[in-house]
Amino acid sequence: MSARKQTFIQGAMILLAAGIVNRLLGFVPRIALPRMIGAEGVGLIQLVYPIMIVLLTIIAGGLPLAVAKLVAEADSRGDEAAVRRIVQGAMTLALALAFAASFGCLLLADWVTMEMTTDPRIRPAFLTMVPVLPLAAASAIWRGYFQGKMNMLPSAYSSTTETLVRIALSLVLAAALLPYGLAYAAAGAMLGMVAGELAGLLVLWRQVMRERKPAAPRSKTANAMDGKSTVQGLYTRLIGIAAPVTGSRMVGSLAYLLESILTTRSLTAAGLTAAVATAQYGALQGMIIPLLLLPGVLTHSLAVSLVPALSEAAARKDWSTIHKRLHQSMRLAVVSGAPFIVLMGLLAEPICLLLYGDDSMAGLLRWLAPVAVFLYLQAPLQAALQALDRPGTALFNTLVGAAVKLALIVQLAAQPSLGIHGAVIAIGVNMMLVTLLHWISVARLTGFRLDPRDFLKVSAAMLIMGACAQWLWNTAWLPLAGLNLLGASAAGMIIYVVLMPLMGLVDRHDTTRIPWIGRRLPVLAGTSQPYDETKTSPQGVITVSPMPRIAKTRISSPILSGLIWSFIWLGAGALLLSVLLTGNTLREHETLPWVLGIHAFSAMAGGFVAARRSGQKGWYYGIANGAIYATLIVLAGFLALDAGWSLRIALLLGVTCLSGTLGGMLGVNAASGPGRR
Repeated sequence: MSARKQTFIQGAMILLAAGIVNRLLGFVPRIALPRMIGAEGVGLIQLVYPIMIVLLTIIAGGLPLAVAKLVAEADSRGDEAAVRRIVQGAMTLALALAFAASFGCLLLADWVTMEMTTDPRIRPAFLTMVPVLPLAAASAIWRGYFQGKMNMLPSAYSSTTETLVRIALSLVLAAALLPYGLAYAAAGAMLGMVAGELAGLLVLWRQVMRERKPAAPRSKTANAMDGKSTVQGLYTRLIGIAAPVTGSRMVGSLAYLLESILTTRSLTAAGLTAAVATAQYGALQGMIIPLLLLPGVLTHSLAVSLVPALSEAAARKDWSTIHKRLHQSMRLAVVSGAPFIVLMGLLAEPICLLLYGDDSMAGLLRWLAPVAVFLYLQAPLQAALQALDRPGTALFNTLVGAAVKLALIVQLAAQPSLGIHGAVIAIGVNMMLVTLLHWISVARLTGFRLDPRDFLKVSAAMLIMGACAQWLWNTAWLPLAGLNLLGASAAGMIIYVVLMPLMGLVDRHDTTRIPWIGRRLPVLAGTSQPYDETKTSPQGVITVSPMPRIAKTRISSPILSGLIWSFIWLGAGALLLSVLLTGNTLREHETLPWVLGIHAFSAMAGGFVAARRSGQKGWYYGIANGAIYATLIVLAGFLALDAGWSLRIALLLGVTCLSGTLGGMLGVNAASGPGRR
């Protein structure tokens, strides 16, 4: 038994702390390497990186989760011998795959560097990447073991050590080998990654040695029972759990590899040169996406902690705990990601200028920031499907999203009027679609319903925080732009943190479970009672207490009510956009993502109202509201401006239908009465 077993929230917070440190440290090479070896050198690394991701996905994509699940089940029974067999079997399988993949890379190095990719200079970096495979495979199995034991400290120590060593040696070796050419500088950066993986593995190995206990003596009868059939059964269970998860992640890894190929080719088809296309894609994947993923460290930590927690609860058929854990993870994902969405959307230009010395890619950040909330919700939802033995469902949802994304990239990025923004739209649609499919799957499987009031409270906090941060930035009250950005961001974050307990988004019950500092925050936590998401009716059905009703005049048609509220929010969004344009915060040619975001939120609000009024078929009323709303907008544009059919109209229809569907799913969960189902 592990000496340091944490609760669900404590484990998530430990991984959160390590993840924040690692994400922040990870920005050091992303900022320093382009200044050292230029965009071309970074491009050579980016050509190797997707290949490595695909290989690591094949080797250990689903094995860590399988190990965590099986170890958690065995540990709950107190079967330490089974835990040993699980780890040993998984380690053997992972290392066998890793060495086979390494051998294949050495044999196919010429074909990969000459035929598969367009730049043969990646050969040194590709060959340097090979030792990463067995090191990362062993580390993944041990991390899965500690996660199954509900001990997140070794994983946190290992990941932090790996990050520190990788950053230091990548920069040092890249600078040392730069005189020999960009190809060898890229290989030096990759060699730093190898050293980091080795350091992280040594940390895990030390912790395993400290916790190792001598095996208990076993009888000959027991040994005979644990013979060949038991070993085969273990591998069957490992592969049965890991294969769908690996397949699901393989879809994402292959989509990432194909995305790099299709995007650059589509951009060249739109009239850009190969160098410009590579630079734009490098800015998107090497600068904007990592910045967007920074708040996702909490959702990743929640997903890792959620698997063993839900596995134990599912083994006991404890649906109350399952609902509780899902509600905690979903609420924390939204609450933690919301302030970053506001800052990245409003202050994209100064953020990019401060980090990269160039704000030419700020528009891409503005486009993706509003839909990032779907990305933050995606990780805990996918982890829930995997923990509840539905990895095949997650695989199907991911496959559908990847197919749609790649198809949209080919269609949109090749349009000269869109270019790289077409790839951004495709990525955003992928985030929304996969998250909605995961949500529907989890809801059908568990009957889980998320309280829509949480979303409304977070939206209100985002509006207040964004207004304050934008006002402070516009006033330029500090002498330097960097200080103004930090001051406005810090002030906005403080306001948001203060609003969280005031609006009931967090309470004393939540904060006291945060490791180290939780019990020192009684004033911030307040005295509000925790949200009771697990009330049980006499029939055993878990319900949520509805909001008190207030007598008021109501329109009989749910769709009409939804459309009225959609246009009310459209007016508010148009007013906000006018203020931003008047204050020179936003340029006219950058308004398209804001316009789409306003339409998406208006359709979601209308779908919420329509579905809440109807009390049934939330997705139906949501998508109907979104489609009618978009049709009215298009008709108004045709009558007023003689606007004809274009690709943007199809995009508007898709965005409003997806957003309306989400609003309908939230709205029907907020409904009450006999019509609700």
